[in-house]
Amino acid sequence: MVLIAALMAALSWGADLKIDLVSELHVLEASTEQVFVDGKLFSVNSAAGAVQIYGEQAKYLGAVKIAHSMARIAPMGDHQFVVYGKLQEPWRFYYTVVDARTLQATGHEIRADYDLFPDRFVALANGEIFASDIPERGIMHYRLGGRAQKLKLDIGVPTFLAVIGKSLFAVEDGLLSSSHSNLVQVDLQSGAVKRFFDKSALPSRFSGLKLLSDGKTLAASQIWSDQVVLIDTQAGQVAKTLPVSGGPRGVGEVGHCLVVASEESRRISFWDKNTGAQVNEWSLSGADDRLKKPGTISIDPAGRIFVRSAYPCFGCQTTQSSLWVVEEVGGKTFSDCKL
Repeated sequence: MVLIAALMAALSWGADLKIDLVSELHVLEASTEQVFVDGKLFSVNSAAGAVQIYGEQAKYLGAVKIAHSMARIAPMGDHQFVVYGKLQEPWRFYYTVVDARTLQATGHEIRADYDLFPDRFVALANGEIFASDIPERGIMHYRLGGRAQKLKLDIGVPTFLAVIGKSLFAVEDGLLSSSHSNLVQVDLQSGAVKRFFDKSALPSRFSGLKLLSDGKTLAASQIWSDQVVLIDTQAGQVAKTLPVSGGPRGVGEVGHCLVVASEESRRISFWDKNTGAQVNEWSLSGADDRLKKPGTISIDPAGRIFVRSAYPCFGCQTTQSSLWVVEEVGGKTFSDCKL
């Protein structure tokens, strides 16, 4: 009976969708970076050297020019975001803080007493930034206006990061070619390190990490094993494993639902975070080949999902990198997730 109910639910999945192209990106655009802050989407356009802004109904509102490359972007509090990048000859690294209300941008050169090369980062509202430093196999700690420090930690190659209270969580890959990951918890006061998974039972490599709105759960997508795991950081264990097919990567939230973008199947699925049951699934087949790999999503609580494809294609005549907006006619899925 349970199997029959699941099959019937699967047959009912789907929605009447409105899918519109927002921005066509350069044929060699490789950036997956965008962030939704203060009711607006801020989307990296590398060819334009700017972060482009979209408001209600995905209307283009302008752009913020960034003086350096734009490798990563992340929110900082409720009304600001940070863009990380570099300038060449010699290598200089920068964080540029942008106020989403005034669009004022302030650049900060990252200075340190060692050869740093930061990558993915998390920015706190108080101006603190923690970044993975893959060549150094460590974590960089930086406060805006200060000097960067390398945290003395015994960890492998750190990638995705999150901060919960006085703890830093880092996805740890043993080697760049490793097919497995671990999750490391670092006490920022004592420096103590705790690993969530035993070496004999490491999960397949994480392709994304998002701190959920309850402030304690981390959602980790695993594109190579077609699942998303919900990790309860207080209990120190996996709370649920969601069987998300089609290459899950980007993760977001709507009410009690986890929203997952699967880039191979070009679908967005909705999952009840409490029960682990699938709520609905949207097909993005209404978009053309410019939405080649819809791996990044940003959710507008008003009922829209911004979907980004970053697929640089050498020799292609048409781009396969682009930004789209998807909205369900009637908004039933969003309403169900908010009940």
